[in-house]
Amino acid sequence: TDGFDLANTLDEKGMAIPIVIFTPNSTQVESHPARPLIKAVLKEPVSRSDLLELLTKVEFPTDVIPETPFCSMRILSAEDNKTNQLVFSKMVQDLNVDLMVAHNGEEAVAMYETFKPDLIFMDISMPKMDGKEASKSIRKIEERTGQHCPIVALTAHAMRGDEKGILAAGLDHYLTKPLRKSDIMAQIERYHPARAASIRRQPV
Repeated sequence: TDGFDLANTLDEKGMAIPIVIFTPNSTQVESHPARPLIKAVLKEPVSRSDLLELLTKVEFPTDVIPETPFCSMRILSAEDNKTNQLVFSKMVQDLNVDLMVAHNGEEAVAMYETFKPDLIFMDISMPKMDGKEASKSIRKIEERTGQHCPIVALTAHAMRGDEKGILAAGLDHYLTKPLRKSDIMAQIERYHPARAASIRRQPV
């Protein structure tokens, strides 16, 4: 498979990935039927300066990889306490889910963009950036993308009036600590996306 075959295949799959052709004969590339699918052409041998100049001009899509059908549900747990991290992990260890753990609010925001979770369990009291601020930052990102990831707040001190403040920060629901497995399961089942595989592991 050459570069043009690859370009045609990706185009058929709806994947708008920038493709740069390296070739000793740039004239032949320009006349190829698949040339409109090629972002740029660099003549070999490619110089470092030409490559760096090209990279400054190419606009890279942020969402070029399509969802894999029936992939595991992705769950992000934002929790700074190691004991609570372990407890949560044990609660979901028998489920068919892909779990990532953020140790503070800043990590949660960064991992939201890279991991692209289907559901976030967000501890409210965390260092560097608390759960409310992290949730607000995530919602600002979603204003640009048009997406919405459910966020469930985890709090140890839920008092009358707290729910209003938590929901106002952009969280969808909240659970009080100590956590119960049945409550965690209920939220996972509630927000399980239709495109994801079943959370129940299939017997081998």
